[in-house]
Amino acid sequence: MKALVTGASSGIGAAICNALVDASFQVYGIARTKLHPTGLSKHVVYTSVDISDSTKLDIYLNQLVSDRRFDLLILNAGITGDYKHFSELKLSEMKALFDVNFFANIQILSRLEELLAEKASVVVISSNTLKFQGSSHNLPYSASKAALESAALSVAKTYARPPHSFRINIVRPGLIDTGLSDKTPGYSATDFKKRSELIPAGRVGETSDIINIIEFLANPRSDFIMGQVFSVAGGE
Repeated sequence: MKALVTGASSGIGAAICNALVDASFQVYGIARTKLHPTGLSKHVVYTSVDISDSTKLDIYLNQLVSDRRFDLLILNAGITGDYKHFSELKLSEMKALFDVNFFANIQILSRLEELLAEKASVVVISSNTLKFQGSSHNLPYSASKAALESAALSVAKTYARPPHSFRINIVRPGLIDTGLSDKTPGYSATDFKKRSELIPAGRVGETSDIINIIEFLANPRSDFIMGQVFSVAGGE
């Protein structure tokens, strides 16, 4: 079984890669980080690719379609941008965010027939912020994820029937403790604590919570589940 994971260098992406390796998948991971990331299993076939560069991404995809058919595709790559009011953002910043969160993923989705094996599973990682229609401080992020979800659901219908029978579903993580929240400009540990106190389950999510739903969607027994949105957010 072969899997391709984008945004594989850290956080949820790296955790997914490592879990898939443990589950005996042959895993290919891509991210912008130049060297093989420290927290990523050495068994992951890692390639540094800036997916916001459509030419470089196309070159990488062309290399993949030559001799590989993936059983599982995880579209995890995404950036949050600065956590500040959208009126303070430059239009160029918003476009850069859409290049990663939306257009790069559309570029990959457009190549599914070449990349995937029959009855493959595709999981698009979105965000539970869409349930609350985002906020003024993450408008470009939530808007890009909303656009991605809309596109992914359309593609899910396109490839649902044989001969493809691809299972395309969306996972919306809630507040997940990846250790990366303090790296978002404008976001703070105080913001994280306040946000965590709103979760009905009484705890912040772990990467294992996301891995659990991905393992379910990757299993052939979920072959009648497609074009669905799953929130993994502790009841929010």
